[in-house]
Amino acid sequence: NPGERIHMCLDFNYSPTIAVLFHIRQGEVHVFKEFYRLDSDLWELMETVCGWLKDVDHRGEVWLHGDASGRSRSATSRLSAWDIVTKSLSSTQLKIECKFPKANPPVTNRIDSFNWLCRQDRFFIDSDNAPQTLRDLETVTWDGTGISKDDRLATHCSDALTYGTHWMFPFGGSNRQLEVGQERVPGLT
Repeated sequence: NPGERIHMCLDFNYSPTIAVLFHIRQGEVHVFKEFYRLDSDLWELMETVCGWLKDVDHRGEVWLHGDASGRSRSATSRLSAWDIVTKSLSSTQLKIECKFPKANPPVTNRIDSFNWLCRQDRFFIDSDNAPQTLRDLETVTWDGTGISKDDRLATHCSDALTYGTHWMFPFGGSNRQLEVGQERVPGLT
């Protein structure tokens, strides 16, 4: 549906650069598309995303979710990652809404929110159009202190996705901490 709101989730890295797209239908998250580029940059990723939005004649608004650290500028650029994203998307003439916090929520909160959606059967993924996201969700694990980053190509899609799912469906509040005596459950789902 070209008029349906798209939730675009980003995690800012050099390789891979990624964007995960989902719709919300009747309180359910439906991942329907991913963009995954190795040896690329954010400008190239956004050129691809904007081209796709035009090709599918998308007319609905786009809500942006992702890493809050993308607000930072560096000595090598006057633009932040989010500046690049919004500047690129402005060429589409679509209504763009930035839906990310000033600071990233704790990783455990994002994982709790995502797992809560899955346990309620409210998360669906098009495995043909989001294979790297599915791979992440099937293989990324909790190493006892956080998400295992042993595979440098893994975690980026699931990180991006969980920024969006946590923003839209925060479990137990936006910054839930473990209570005394509670233990973290291993794995992502």
